[in-house]
Amino acid sequence: MQDREDMKEMVEMFDFIAGKAPEVIKNLIKAAYSEETATEMGKAVGAFYKQLIEAGFKPEDALSMSRDYINNFQSFLDKLNSGT
Repeated sequence: MQDREDMKEMVEMFDFIAGKAPEVIKNLIKAAYSEETATEMGKAVGAFYKQLIEAGFKPEDALSMSRDYINNFQSFLDKLNSGT
């Protein structure tokens, strides 16, 4: 009898998660593309580039690595967005 109750609770939990997941993903994507997030991302990339230069990287290498940093973030957002 306990197994059936456990199974019922599990089904209810999965139904709840399935109902909430699209909304959560949508809100994450919305937040990721906000003006505030863009401002913070710009600061992060600038700080990343600056630290690379201060660590002795050539400017062209630091620029390339900074582009990779942005591209990886964009790739993450694209994957997140395709899941909705």
